[in-house]
Amino acid sequence: MLKIGDFFTAGDTHDYLNDLGVDLYDKNKAAFNDLMSGAISIRGQKLDNFLVRREQGFVESFTVNRFGTNAPTSSRILLNSTFLAGRQFMPKIMQNSLQYIDKKYNGKFNFWDTYHRIELGQAMMSQARHGR
Repeated sequence: MLKIGDFFTAGDTHDYLNDLGVDLYDKNKAAFNDLMSGAISIRGQKLDNFLVRREQGFVESFTVNRFGTNAPTSSRILLNSTFLAGRQFMPKIMQNSLQYIDKKYNGKFNFWDTYHRIELGQAMMSQARHGR
């Protein structure tokens, strides 16, 4: 959880992030139950990648249900700016992963791009798994 998000965001964007967090909490509890029951039987890096893709699919669905096909410009700018300006406050694993995404896409991480979020999550999981 990024506490820096509370500092940089306000209003509708803050409400969106809070509501998204509640939604993801419920869906991630269900994923945990699926893992524990054996309904999800993959392990290791494949499991990490599967869970990241699944969660970011939930983020995409939540976002489309909330905003339709386009989030408000103010929210788009605010969240992307937070991921750029707030990096020094983020954990090192996230900073490293954001740099990887920036380099891969010759630009900046875009929160609103599902593939950027998937790759960010997978990069973070890979670092955590391999101790880098």
